[in-house]
Amino acid sequence: MAYDLRILDLFKKDIRKKGVVGEETTAATVKLIIVTRLLGGPGSKSKPTSAIVKGDSSSGKSYTVESTVRFFPPEAVLEMTAMSERALVYSKEDFKHRTIVLYEAVALREGVQDNLTAYLLRSLLSEGRLEYPVTVRAKDGNWTTKTIVKEGPTNLILTTTKVSIHAENETRALSLTTDDTPDQTQRVFRELANEGEGGVDLEPWHQLHRWLRTAEHRVTIPFGPALAELVPPVAIRLRRDFGAVLALIRAHAILHQLNRPRDSEGRIIATLDDYEVVRDLIAGVVSEGVGATVSPTVRDTVEAVSALAGVHQDGVTATALAEKLGLDKSAARRRLLMAKRDGYITNREERRGHPGRWVIGEPLPEEKELLPPRHRLENRTAGQASGGTVARGSEGDKGVGP
Repeated sequence: MAYDLRILDLFKKDIRKKGVVGEETTAATVKLIIVTRLLGGPGSKSKPTSAIVKGDSSSGKSYTVESTVRFFPPEAVLEMTAMSERALVYSKEDFKHRTIVLYEAVALREGVQDNLTAYLLRSLLSEGRLEYPVTVRAKDGNWTTKTIVKEGPTNLILTTTKVSIHAENETRALSLTTDDTPDQTQRVFRELANEGEGGVDLEPWHQLHRWLRTAEHRVTIPFGPALAELVPPVAIRLRRDFGAVLALIRAHAILHQLNRPRDSEGRIIATLDDYEVVRDLIAGVVSEGVGATVSPTVRDTVEAVSALAGVHQDGVTATALAEKLGLDKSAARRRLLMAKRDGYITNREERRGHPGRWVIGEPLPEEKELLPPRHRLENRTAGQASGGTVARGSEGDKGVGP
């Protein structure tokens, strides 16, 4: 498996067998994000990246994440559905190069005054370690201060039904959204009716990731400077998101390291193949995150509100939108909130407890490309040896991977 040229394609096939349909891209992105846990450490500029998987209840977000996590050995992840305020501090678990998976954002206690849970988690993610001083009684009976240290680096996968979470947490992760369309619901129906076995042998995947834990994690990206010049600096948030792009490129190269050359220091050399896969997974996510474009979901919603405005001159209701788009009312409300968050629609209704009356707000932006297509990067890096598909690693590498 470690020698395969497109390991994520193998993963997509296997996760379909686990019953995940229509969300293979989200699952593959989550998988690669979990691989980024191997990055970071003393002296490293590269950090693991995190993700928030958003969606309505029953949209499959938790099932997609949970199914993806099963492809990793237990020691690679730490799964939680809830935790106490200081659970991260007093936990006996090791966080180093491990992904924390929280199956609902309420575990972060957002909105609670002096929210220590979210603060501790942000510190662990940002600083790569957690230091928490506590007062304890010494042997002589006097009180003294002891510092509890929890080493990282680590990253986070979070699921939520919310459209957005606290800005301090939101900007530290890529936002992935599940598909709420009727077509996706139909795909789920067909999968539920499928009486096939659907079994997957996860042991080869566990062997792969156990081997990767001890394999090479240092990656150089020779086209990184060229990519930095081609990405327009349209928003401050891109400073973090560009780092996430580089982290995912490194993770993909680590995953395929037996098919990547090494430099004189033994580091894996990332190729444009790594960039192309990452771009296909998250180009839209990055653009939406900084408002350079909108998702098809938001665009369809705003266009539907505009089309209904002639009939609903006092404002479009969630019920009318649901009928227009063939959605249930809950999904329609969620879409309205997503469009409202970015200012593309506004709610005229000011009375609490009354149905919203939605009207058009700011105009939708023109589609703006932030991550350049491969050919533009190829042109900029013409002449570099690592621009395309490369040969396998050295003969000494053979037989190393699972």
